[in-house]
Amino acid sequence: MRETIKLSILLALIAALCGALIVAIADKTADARAATGARKRLAAVESVLAATGQDALRIEPAGGGDPAEASAFAAFAPDGSFAGAALIGSSTHGYGGNVQLMVGFGADGKLLDFAVVEGNETPGLGAKIARDEFRAGFRGRPFDGVWKVRKDGGEIDAVTSATISSRAATEAVADAASRFGAVREAAAK
Repeated sequence: MRETIKLSILLALIAALCGALIVAIADKTADARAATGARKRLAAVESVLAATGQDALRIEPAGGGDPAEASAFAAFAPDGSFAGAALIGSSTHGYGGNVQLMVGFGADGKLLDFAVVEGNETPGLGAKIARDEFRAGFRGRPFDGVWKVRKDGGEIDAVTSATISSRAATEAVADAASRFGAVREAAAK
């Protein structure tokens, strides 16, 4: 009995030490993780807006603010005209939880491309929402269109055996598209 109590106390101490180490490491690396997330977000913005065909885009957070925390970005051509926007769209209905996409729209309101910013979809199937074959079904569609997979009455082909992830992606695109008009309007002022 005494040996069991000793081992239980030792195990509790080890668990407490490990917990304290995890908290300390998380605290020490918080700034670095935030900076990495901001770089990833800005790279996604540049990636989805590359299809505008413009070389020297000036990209700024829609409504001002810190680019690392912005959820919408406006892009301007060298002559100052509105070239497009990139917006984060989210869905909580992914197979692995939350799905966040950076969605790019051209000045004409047509979807240029999207990039996965956050997602925990299954590596073999759900992660295929990031593949070009799936993203191609979205390109050129107007922001005010219907964003649904064929199974739900839409026109977008779902990834085979990954309907839940495909639905989450279309939901995230719809979320971004719902805010595009306001970003375009504000950028025109």
